[in-house]
Order: sequence, then C-alpha cells, then structure tokens
Amino acid sequence: MKDEKRRGLDQEILVTVDTVVFTIKDGQLLTLLVKRKDSARNYPSLWSLPGGIVDETMDTSTRHTAIKKLEAKTGIDLRFLEQLRSYSGIERDERRWSISDAYFILMRHVSEFKDNTEVTDSRWVSIDKLSDYKPYAFDHEQIIEDAIQRLREKTRYSLLPAYCLEEMFTLNELHQAVEIILGHEVQKRSLYRRIEDSDALEKTDQMRNTETKKAALYRTNDKTRDYTFERNISEPKIKPQPK
Repeated sequence: MKDEKRRGLDQEILVTVDTVVFTIKDGQLLTLLVKRKDSARNYPSLWSLPGGIVDETMDTSTRHTAIKKLEAKTGIDLRFLEQLRSYSGIERDERRWSISDAYFILMRHVSEFKDNTEVTDSRWVSIDKLSDYKPYAFDHEQIIEDAIQRLREKTRYSLLPAYCLEEMFTLNELHQAVEIILGHEVQKRSLYRRIEDSDALEKTDQMRNTETKKAALYRTNDKTRDYTFERNISEPKIKPQPK
C-alpha cells in the first residue's frame, strides 16, 4: 500500500495551459496562433495555440499561468478569461502523459506582440482561414473547435462580444460583433431592447461621429460578464423553397 501511494505521489505528469484568444477586426472573428520553433522537441515548425507549462514553484493556478503568459505577450490587461475544459491523455503530448487546462479569452485587437523567444511567429488568423494552418500541434484543432462553439453558444444569451471591442464602443459596433460571431443577421431592434432592459453596460457621456449621426459610447461594467438574456438570440428561420 505504501509503495502504491508513493508511486502516485511521484508520478510525472506534464501540466500545461492552452489559450484560445478571440478578437474582432475588420469584420472578422480572429484567433491567435503561434508557430513553434524548428528546434522544438515535438511538433517542430507547426502552428499551435499560445500557452505553456505550469511553473509549480511560481504559478498559483493554471488560470494564473494563462493570464501571466498572455499579458506578457500582448502587453494589455485581459478583460475576459474563462476555462473551456481540460484535455488529458497519454497520446496528446509526445513527451509524457499530460493534462492541459484550456481557456478561451476575449480581448481588444492589438497589432503588435512582444518578442517571444519560444516561438518564431505570432499572428491573428480569421476563423474562416484556420484550415490554411493545419496540421496543428498537439490536439489544438479540437480545442479551437470547442472554443468557437462555446463562444457562439454564449453569444446567444450574453453580452460577451463587448470584450472583443475597444474599451468604448457604440451599440452598432456591438451589434456587428454579435453578427460576426454568430455568422448570421440579428435583429438590431431586438438586441438594443435587450441591452436597454439590463444595466450590464455603462453608457458614457462621450459620443462618436458615424456616417449618419453622433452615437453614444458604451463600455463594460462589473455586471457585463455574468449578465444573461431571458431568451436566447434565435437563429434565422429558413424560408421554405417554392415548389
């Protein structure tokens, strides 16, 4: 019995984090990919998700690891981060049995990244172009697919797309973000009514000139993250084709 306990305590499991980072730019939903070095021990030269190994002496949690690595890379505070799920198994990493906590992150767009000696390239990629970067390292294709699905599900009943925008934004920009993520049209009046019925966004005293008029600027507040609509945003009805 003592030997069994000792083996359990001494087992070497690789604990990592992977992050699926989303933003919106020029009418597209983008995610962040990094290219592994040619000298990487496993999956050299392949594209992957940002992340890394948990430092058990310095990191207080996998969430801490994810935030630390992304803020060091982008140089901005992350306004929304949520655990997606855990991925584990003996085959997912060539080094040894591993478990990864995956997080999906929403952030405003940044065009430049800090230098990172661990990868050879970092770039925003439209989700419509992700297939151009396959094959990915590890099981990152599955993680990306799961994160996109989670983001779309939550967009149907929350205001989370606001975290992909600049610190202050118009309601029209938020409406466009919702449509970009869902991939279909959303009734603007219905969305605005949902926002007006909540106190999950803060209306500022600033305005922005648009093509037709001045529009009020909004920003997230401490209620944005957890606010949910009473009814989900529905998918557009498919009109039957005439016979």
